[in-house]
Amino acid sequence: MERLINFRDFGGYSTTDGRRVKTGYLYRSGRVDQASRRDREHLHALGVKTLIDLRSPRERKRALRLWPGARVISLPMPFDEITRQRLKPLFFRRDVQTAVYEMVESVYIDTVDHSCSQVAALFTLLQNPDVYPILVFCRAGRDRTGFVSIMIQLALGVAIEDIVGEYLRSNAYILPQARHAVKWLQALSLGLFPTQSLHAVFASQERYARTIIRKIEAEYGGIDGYLARCGVGAEALSAIKDILVA
Repeated sequence: MERLINFRDFGGYSTTDGRRVKTGYLYRSGRVDQASRRDREHLHALGVKTLIDLRSPRERKRALRLWPGARVISLPMPFDEITRQRLKPLFFRRDVQTAVYEMVESVYIDTVDHSCSQVAALFTLLQNPDVYPILVFCRAGRDRTGFVSIMIQLALGVAIEDIVGEYLRSNAYILPQARHAVKWLQALSLGLFPTQSLHAVFASQERYARTIIRKIEAEYGGIDGYLARCGVGAEALSAIKDILVA
């Protein structure tokens, strides 16, 4: 891709029952409004029909230029806003790396608890074979998109280590792009916010993915229990698997 960051297919993984998630159905990326004409042509060639936008309304300042047959579904998740609010008190403190890790983990934990409406809407959409291929995206394609990717892969029965590995793939795309944001935070904190703490904010950390998975296991008894709490039953999950797993 020319300008569309963090783009990839997150299918293709084996499932714990010996099957495999299909490729060409599930894509993820950063913000699509910065995609170049060539990027959009590539998405059109892939047949992408449904774009699931996880950004908040205040982030959607530029209109998306779509291609024939494509539509956008808005499922805003407030991950970035909550992170910024919780990060501000740490700007002028030294030795805050542990606090930053814990802060980001707390945001992921809250995301699990407070995203049932978005998860329910997402899994309702996934039951419709006519929506595929889909492209899930947020600003960077890392945190909110990573959360949604984890939910889908857990539901399809992908092994935990593969789910964590998929989550960490964003680092190869995001870290080279993070220089401007690092400079902004350093300027905002008058250079006091340590570089290692910035890495905790901008890098996908294994501990973040495992925090989500542990939360779901410990408090909901696993992904089936979590989805049931969100109103997604066994019949709906079976329909999704019939579409996405071969």
